[in-house]
Amino acid sequence: GLLVPAAAAARRDRKSTPRPALIPSSHENPTPCRCRNGATPNLDTKEHIASVSKLITAIAAVKMLDERNLSFDTKIGNYIPAYWNEGKNANDLTFRKLLTHQAAFTVYGGDFLSFKQQIEMGVSTNPADGIGYTNGSFSLIRVLAATMTGAVPRNKTWEFAGLPPNVNANLNNALWDASSTDAFLSYVQNKVFTPSGVSGVSPKSNDGSALAYSGKNDGQGWDSGDVTSQVGGAGFRMSVNQVLDVMGTFRRKGTIVSPTKAQEALDARLGIDQVIDTPLGKIYNKNGRWQNGSGPNDDAEQSVAYFLQEDMEVVLLVNSWIGAEQASVRGSVKDAYLANIE
Repeated sequence: GLLVPAAAAARRDRKSTPRPALIPSSHENPTPCRCRNGATPNLDTKEHIASVSKLITAIAAVKMLDERNLSFDTKIGNYIPAYWNEGKNANDLTFRKLLTHQAAFTVYGGDFLSFKQQIEMGVSTNPADGIGYTNGSFSLIRVLAATMTGAVPRNKTWEFAGLPPNVNANLNNALWDASSTDAFLSYVQNKVFTPSGVSGVSPKSNDGSALAYSGKNDGQGWDSGDVTSQVGGAGFRMSVNQVLDVMGTFRRKGTIVSPTKAQEALDARLGIDQVIDTPLGKIYNKNGRWQNGSGPNDDAEQSVAYFLQEDMEVVLLVNSWIGAEQASVRGSVKDAYLANIE
């Protein structure tokens, strides 16, 4: 069964066979559960996967580096747009540091101007001086991908005759943002989603998107809308089955990177929150949450992805908090897994 009826979950084994989640149902009077068009969500319903998007971004970055024979420790300086005024130590940041929250960022935001500001402010060489977890270090990957692949030349600037300098600067930023985001989304589709048999992923919601809720008394729900500005650190709208397809392809099929390289990335914790030791071996997870505010009573959509032992993956999408106690999605999956190890 599912942890709450307002959740969609599945696990998949090495033969890509979907199986029911091992998560017991434990809550009465569940949260409402519907899509924008009134339909009931299923394993193919798309939801904003929030920070599980970081896992997708990390997979794309691993692919981009691997196809150029570059290591995770490649410095980003050669890929920062030339018009940015890099601050101290910014050029020496590596992809590994960005993808593990070790870049000492002090600006959290995942929008273009936030991570541009961070690079221009500079960073400490001590990760402990940062705020520990940011969207910006992952959203920055979309710009670095655009320049590394040549989709947007590093020296590119947009200038418009007759406009004041500040207007030109704002337009240049906006066009860099739009063009690099488009380039990154195209790269992810071609190099990650297509090999996984996944299509139609967009940062924008549609009538089939799941709504988010604050709890069982919320009859209206919330549509988190267009999250294009957050792509990289968040921003991907995917279904349970789509995330599972990407995870299995990345880990085993060799059509994104080799299984050896994929395991190297997992052990390096690229786009991974936790590596947990179990009696069967290590398991790896990434979770996410997106709210329409910062309070405990706001509408929320939550997600978690696990790479388990025995070549199994689990993905759980929840369109509300879990019960009055707001139980941990990530912890609930871990507890269920450990309780079912034979």
